[in-house]
Amino acid sequence: MNHKILVKPLDRVFRRGSELDARVARVAVLYEDLRLENLAMVEESIATLDLTGRDFRRSYFLRRSIATLHEFSEALLMLDEVAEFDAVKARFEPGKAKDWTRSLRFFRRRGKRLKDFRNDFGGHFGYPPAW
Repeated sequence: MNHKILVKPLDRVFRRGSELDARVARVAVLYEDLRLENLAMVEESIATLDLTGRDFRRSYFLRRSIATLHEFSEALLMLDEVAEFDAVKARFEPGKAKDWTRSLRFFRRRGKRLKDFRNDFGGHFGYPPAW
């Protein structure tokens, strides 16, 4: 798979003051974070990150991906609330529109559980998980 990276000032990519663009930007950043966290978690070896051990690295990126997934789910739900996004959804292919609806339903139904997982494992290590 080839990737092409285009570099432009953010104010040329996203409209300043646009609620839609702000929410799309957040989804894009969180998606990329989640992608990188999952890649780092499953990689067999990353020498510079494995100084304390492969299992520690994998555990760290699992915790981070749980936290990011929670943020990502909130970002998708917030994006769906923007009236301006309705015009974007109207252009979805029928199958993709169904996928979007199912995804939102999944995150709405499991939002509390995902938040609890994030708090227990994905956030910074607090006292309750240690107990």
